[in-house]
Amino acid sequence: MAEFLASLAIHGLSGSRHSPPERYGRRLLPGIPHQDDGRGCFERSRKIHHSRHPAMDINASKPLVGKPPIGLSDFPELIREGYSYVDKSLLVQSVLDSPAKALLLPRPRRFGKTLNLSMLRTFFEQGAPGNAELFQGLAIERAGEEYTAHRGRYPVVFLTLKDIKTQSWENCLGHMKDLICEEFERHTDLLEAAALSRREKECYQVILSQQASQNYYESSLKNLLAWLERATGEQVVLLIDEYDTPIHAGY
Repeated sequence: MAEFLASLAIHGLSGSRHSPPERYGRRLLPGIPHQDDGRGCFERSRKIHHSRHPAMDINASKPLVGKPPIGLSDFPELIREGYSYVDKSLLVQSVLDSPAKALLLPRPRRFGKTLNLSMLRTFFEQGAPGNAELFQGLAIERAGEEYTAHRGRYPVVFLTLKDIKTQSWENCLGHMKDLICEEFERHTDLLEAAALSRREKECYQVILSQQASQNYYESSLKNLLAWLERATGEQVVLLIDEYDTPIHAGY
């Protein structure tokens, strides 16, 4: 279990070639001059907010185009609602070009780690046809077919440990069981898959019931990844956000 808490894995994806990243772009209010003063899009957006530009005269209940996404880390919502977005979609290219099977993203707080994981999930995840339009105009679309061919192709397992802030192992394990159960519930189509044996389906049901022993949970993610890969014929993307929160909270 300690190994599980201490790892953030992007499982099994590798590419062939690394291209130099393009300069990241910004989405700003139309008609507003863009002066790159080095202080970032949030400072420019603050100045725009106090201007008398006609684009500001809209329903205040809706996000403004170019409005800073303060506290927002959900990539689909950010794009659909027209918030400012610093284009970091070439992270997809970097992940695909990396020969590593596990990548750790150590950055300070508020550096966009959660948003980037949300973007990766949106790009790679199977079964979400509306996700393709979210990348229109972003740099990854211009990176070439060898990268865009991976869009919507893989099963994704996503866990965030940000709310596991307990002082005891028993409570921590309880939260972990809940998270693992939720992810198993997202992939219950596996119970209908011929690729799983009867015994494997029984193990799956035990996890769903949250009556499994700790040994079951320690191998649960490894089993889920293996079953998804066998059932879909594709490698699996495993994303774990805030992996160190339980460690810091329980120390």
